[in-house]
Amino acid sequence: MFTSVNADRKLDMLSALFLPLIWLTAWFGPPALAIWFWRGLSTRIGPWIAHSLFLPVSVGLEWLSVRGIFYAAGDDGDGPPGLGLALIVPFATFAGTVAIYYCALVWVIVRKWMIGQEN
Repeated sequence: MFTSVNADRKLDMLSALFLPLIWLTAWFGPPALAIWFWRGLSTRIGPWIAHSLFLPVSVGLEWLSVRGIFYAAGDDGDGPPGLGLALIVPFATFAGTVAIYYCALVWVIVRKWMIGQEN
């Protein structure tokens, strides 16, 4: 059977495959969710429900992604801060996506209200 050295090596290989995948999910997940919520989901369920669910779902995705990155890197938070730079890009993308999503939502609401005022 496997010795502990072989099991550790197998776990390291899985972590090496898992880390880039989960990092890409943390980076591209919020923009993909924004497109899905704006285009696909808001036509299936009510648009207000979809727009109000976007923030909790994207925060949950980002939280799970960051937890997965810490797990795959084997960082428990007790050592020196090594993952901070790796998390800057996904967090900036997440914050920018949420800000742009809700700014666009306000823009659409104001435009519809302004057009309704002209008629």
